[in-house]
Amino acid sequence: MSRRGLVGALRPIGIFGTWGLMGKDGAFVAEATKAIFSAADFHACDPEVPPLSWNDSVYLSKKALRVGWFDSISLFPSTPGVKRAVAQAVAAFEALGHEVVAFPEQNWMEVLDIFVQLLFADQGKCTDPLLDGETVDKELLWYRSFAAVPPDQTEDRCPELQRQFGSIAVQHSFGKLSSCTDLWKKMMERSVFVNTFYQNWNSNGLDLLLCPVYPSPAPKTEQVGIITFSMVLTLMFNVMDYPAAAVPVTRQTQEDELDIANYSCTDKIHDLIKQNGRDAVGLPLGVQLVALPYGEELLCRALAELSNSLKYKY
Repeated sequence: MSRRGLVGALRPIGIFGTWGLMGKDGAFVAEATKAIFSAADFHACDPEVPPLSWNDSVYLSKKALRVGWFDSISLFPSTPGVKRAVAQAVAAFEALGHEVVAFPEQNWMEVLDIFVQLLFADQGKCTDPLLDGETVDKELLWYRSFAAVPPDQTEDRCPELQRQFGSIAVQHSFGKLSSCTDLWKKMMERSVFVNTFYQNWNSNGLDLLLCPVYPSPAPKTEQVGIITFSMVLTLMFNVMDYPAAAVPVTRQTQEDELDIANYSCTDKIHDLIKQNGRDAVGLPLGVQLVALPYGEELLCRALAELSNSLKYKY
């Protein structure tokens, strides 16, 4: 899809984001995406967009799919409710006649480092002009503060960050790239990660991947900036440029909250995730579906099927 008409800084090198649709359910979003892709000639208005037309045969296919899944990661483990949501989605795909297989653990620390380093490569200098004269939400202040720290001054800020955010954040909050050579090397690391991930995908014969969106129910408003680092399961697909879609599955229950007592915390961000797993009864719990690049038709098909099967009550 084209990004023309969107106001924003230059897209960070190696990080891919775009606009997306929101709707009352996954089936609606799938049909709306199909309508836009079928009617709009993005290549005609933006030559950087490949001249690809919507492939309805993929979208309407009834072929059984092979879906990889995981319900938690070692870096930021999921709360019980999130694991239950993934299990329900897996069961729904099985009931639809699809094959589901466990997907192996990835190097989450590596992709988080790649994301942060590419995001902070310019020390926020392309974003700052857009914020001049604007009311900047306090949850964005951490970005402005830490992105601007020169690589040779990061050690001086570590104690402050340790107190506020914890150990994991200290490792991934400052830019370390100080030259074009550093940037190119980081882009090479990105390429290696993307290739390794695809090899894992291909060796498992996957059509799609199913996983959590976030390790807990929605965080509290005042925590949004602090927990940015734990959004690795969404930001990694921005790094790899894979299309993804989120779909609600169920809601937090009282039983989920009782089980949260056994959640293990080894970092301040883990403490916040655990807090978000409490006093959250009734909040929605969802999963995300991920496809390979240019696999929007397959992604939308699965999104509609899962949404119709779950019959989530809004």
